[in-house]
Amino acid sequence: MKEIEKKEDSFIDLTELDLNQNEQYKKTKNITWRIIIAVLIGIYLCIIFYSLILPEIFLMEKEQSISFIKKMFIIVNVLGPIAILAIFLFYLPIKKTLNMTFKGEEIPEKQFLKTEKAFSRIESFLFYVGCFAYTIGLIFNLITEILAKNPITFKYWLFRALMAISYGILNGIVAARLLNIAWIDAKYTLKIEKIDQDVKLQSVFQKLLLPTSILIIVCFTFIIISIFNFQEKYAFTMIKFNFVLKHFLSIFLKLLALALAILLALFYEHHQHLRHLSRQINELGLGNMDLKKRIYIISFDDIGYMTSGMNIILDKLQSSFKEIIKAEEYVTESVNEAKNHIDLMRGESDKTTEYIGKFLANEDTEKETIKNIANNFSKLISLIEQFLSVSKSQSDFIESISVSFRKLLDSFQSISSKTIETGKLFEKLADNIEKSEDSIINLSKFNEIMTKSNSKIQEIAEIIMNISERSSLLAMNAAIEAAHAGEAGKGFAVVADEVRKLAETTTDSAKDIDQIVKEILDANFQAQQANIELQNILEIIHNDLYDTNEKMINIKESSIEETTRISKNIEEIDQLLKMNESIKSSTSAFIEIQPVVSNSVEKLNSMMITIFDTNKEMIESMNKIQNAFTSLLTSFQKEKEAIDNLNSVLQNYKI
Repeated sequence: MKEIEKKEDSFIDLTELDLNQNEQYKKTKNITWRIIIAVLIGIYLCIIFYSLILPEIFLMEKEQSISFIKKMFIIVNVLGPIAILAIFLFYLPIKKTLNMTFKGEEIPEKQFLKTEKAFSRIESFLFYVGCFAYTIGLIFNLITEILAKNPITFKYWLFRALMAISYGILNGIVAARLLNIAWIDAKYTLKIEKIDQDVKLQSVFQKLLLPTSILIIVCFTFIIISIFNFQEKYAFTMIKFNFVLKHFLSIFLKLLALALAILLALFYEHHQHLRHLSRQINELGLGNMDLKKRIYIISFDDIGYMTSGMNIILDKLQSSFKEIIKAEEYVTESVNEAKNHIDLMRGESDKTTEYIGKFLANEDTEKETIKNIANNFSKLISLIEQFLSVSKSQSDFIESISVSFRKLLDSFQSISSKTIETGKLFEKLADNIEKSEDSIINLSKFNEIMTKSNSKIQEIAEIIMNISERSSLLAMNAAIEAAHAGEAGKGFAVVADEVRKLAETTTDSAKDIDQIVKEILDANFQAQQANIELQNILEIIHNDLYDTNEKMINIKESSIEETTRISKNIEEIDQLLKMNESIKSSTSAFIEIQPVVSNSVEKLNSMMITIFDTNKEMIESMNKIQNAFTSLLTSFQKEKEAIDNLNSVLQNYKI
């Protein structure tokens, strides 16, 4: 079944192709026949008129008139087909182009130029054909007179030659007018849109003035010759006025009829050209203006030049509108892409604001921790001062051992108990310092998170600047294309300027964001350095406390040993004194670093305040960024509305 359907479809296609070819052949044939008939009518009408008026001008007798008419009949039937053949050969390039047009084939430029030349030069060619044909007819008449051995009068044949040449040109004008009217459809079918501006064509004024001038010259020539002939024949004869009036009135009316017919043909031809042009222009402007349509040239003169210029304008308009549509699509795509980037950056900005808010929520806890560190350190200092006081008492007591052994033993026991208490205090202080170190480590980690967030904000600012640069470049290209479009591109130039201003504003905002982020990163870096410094200080304190605690343990152990061995070796008392001096020096060293540690704690407190102030500024900056994003979205919405308005204007044109 499918094969049968395919065969039927192919049969239908072949049938349609044959029908189209037949229609094309008929169209070409009809145009060709119209042209041949128009030329025949022009030739035969002019010959008939010439055969009627010439015997009257030369006052021929009836037999002479009949003989002249017979000769003209022979001449027209011999030379007419020859003239038509010559015109047909001249018409062949046009016919070939018509066939190619009907078949939908591409016409080579060389062939098209031949067709244009045939259209523009046919009038001059017909002048030559007319002159040649009537000159041949004159020679034929002269030869028949010579063969008949009739007398040859120079003046008579001179007048005949003048009339033949002038009337031959007039016949060419008549044939050209009829031919131009006949092949208007051929010109329209060829769809000629442009004329080579370098080719010099005849103007409308010349087309009307030249035939009119020749017509006037021919009429005056005929009238003057008729006057000379009439005067020569009836110079010495008495004739009635009515006869003279009737004779010249008849000639005048015939010439007047000829002149009116030719002028009517001229103006009818011109009117047909204007009517076709007007109809095409009206069709072009109906409804939505179709910029794909073109006005076809049907006259190769000023009107043709004007039509060609209008088609060039339409070409430029069409290409300009196409470029505008491409630019509009590109701008729309860029706006949507930029809007997506802004939405993404807005989400990242919200996350950053949330992180900073969480950090600010722990502000009170951080401040309280630093305050506790300061208080604990103050307690540590007071305990150390107490310890120094006790150590002094111990020294005095040990020195008195040389006086009283019993007092030394009691004092030594007191030192042991105090040493145990001091060790506990040092252990407590070590625990507090370890907690402070943990807080500092957590603070350092938080600073690292802030640094990463600020780096991310900086990347977002760079994306905004890149988008702004692309928008600025796009605005510059759109402004250039709008300048090329001229008056039609003013609206789009305003849009391009707004996009450029928006891009500049966005760039400034992005630079402000980048500067703020850099300041935040610097502050974070300073805070990180302070944390590291504080961590080092606490590590030193912890190490010193560890050493001191170890020494206190040694003191305790030494005290126990001295208590058990005091009776065995008095020299151990001297050793105890030395150890006490060592404890004094250690505690004194710790007292000396107390201002440094206090200063570090104050710096830590100041840095924490700076960090919190910086975070508050970051919150304000993020709010500014949010406002900038809102302004950008509003601007993009306005830009989209402007593009929609431009699109609605472009809907009025078919491109």
